[in-house]
Amino acid sequence: MRWQRLCLLLLMITTIGLFSSACVTRRAATPQGTETSEASTPAEPTPTEGVALDDEQEVAVAGYAFQPPAGWTVETQQHATVLIPPDADSTTGPAIVITVDLLEQLNIEGVDPDEVTTLDALVEAVDISLNQETTEITIESLSETTVDEIVVATAPFEGIGFGDIEDVFRGRMAVGMVDDTRGLVMLGLATPADTWQHDEAFDAVLGSLRFFEATQSTEDEDTESP
Repeated sequence: MRWQRLCLLLLMITTIGLFSSACVTRRAATPQGTETSEASTPAEPTPTEGVALDDEQEVAVAGYAFQPPAGWTVETQQHATVLIPPDADSTTGPAIVITVDLLEQLNIEGVDPDEVTTLDALVEAVDISLNQETTEITIESLSETTVDEIVVATAPFEGIGFGDIEDVFRGRMAVGMVDDTRGLVMLGLATPADTWQHDEAFDAVLGSLRFFEATQSTEDEDTESP
């Protein structure tokens, strides 16, 4: 698998630092035609006419589906998906991670999961988690868009030092309340900062997201079997 240092760091933040997940699989995207989902009020995602998307892929255990950019590698951990462009550097990215998981599984120092009941509270929790990974980060002004009928807060961010990466980094985040029990966190990141040039791809994937009721994992089924 192409588990690169930056991908592992993003996964650590989204599936360990934010949520608890496990079970790694891999799927390779097959280039197809362009297809994007149409967003509704309060705003539409950034136009992505120049981004071709592959066929939809489902992560049934987490209850979401998405379309990756054509030619990107797709690597899935139980509730999280890493998207890697073909020009990604082996250690610095860029990479995009999508995570949908139970809010009760939030694992952030100083954050009580029971108090994360609104979009603002989830955004604050993600902000706290990112600041625990870097000594200096600036999250620029948030904007809101609607993806599959849920309101999602998005913003670019930039900082210095991220986990064990010491260089300047730049990326994009999207955070949403899927329902009363699940949250969406989507992070894109690259270092040095000028190598993050995938806002359109990020917005295209975000706009393609579809949410549905999560299926029970095989591990859970085995645990509950008599």
